[in-house]
Amino acid sequence: RGDPVTDEGSRAVKMMFILGREEGKEMSEELKEEIRTHDDIYFVPQLRERRTVLKYKVLWGLHHSLKIANFTYFVKTDQDIMVNFPRLLADLRSSPRERLYTGNCAMVYGMDWDHYPNWGYCSGGGYVLSRDVVGEMVQLPGEVHNVPFEPEDAYVGWLIRNLNARTNSTVPVKMRLWGVLHVKPYSCGPFKSWFYHTVRTPEKMYSFFDRVNSNDSTPCEV
Repeated sequence: RGDPVTDEGSRAVKMMFILGREEGKEMSEELKEEIRTHDDIYFVPQLRERRTVLKYKVLWGLHHSLKIANFTYFVKTDQDIMVNFPRLLADLRSSPRERLYTGNCAMVYGMDWDHYPNWGYCSGGGYVLSRDVVGEMVQLPGEVHNVPFEPEDAYVGWLIRNLNARTNSTVPVKMRLWGVLHVKPYSCGPFKSWFYHTVRTPEKMYSFFDRVNSNDSTPCEV
């Protein structure tokens, strides 16, 4: 938390939850109150909630983040991911501040059509982009942004691939292949990953959050 613009030099974090419209549903009073209270939910009515629109929600978030925050890194996660902020922030302090695209990046996507080659990408469970890369991604032309395939994480990798193919920079954006997404069952430390998958209940989420932030690194069977 904190002012994402005026707290420059601090470790302020600006949260963004991006929602599209749901056909036939009115926005609940609880959601309206949460929007008023926390100022971190962004309703985009031109996007209808469904799996195929996720890539465009991320693209909207990339565009809008540049308008509302003077950030160094853009971090995207899924709704079922718990972020280990102490470890993430500590690692980012020693990471490049430019030309960065990193996360759990051992994935490869390819299309059946000849004009779509294979390319690598980082898992949508959690990845990081430096601000300069975000700025260049949103400037890519419409024929790059508007493509038929659905996976959001592969889509971001596609944008990076095209950015490297079109950029005038002599420094390409390289994927850093960090194993930072933990998807196996877990109940206690050491907590070395940035992102943890399937924290399913509020009780488990609060317990896990407390253990991570208390720097409880006691190992145990998982």
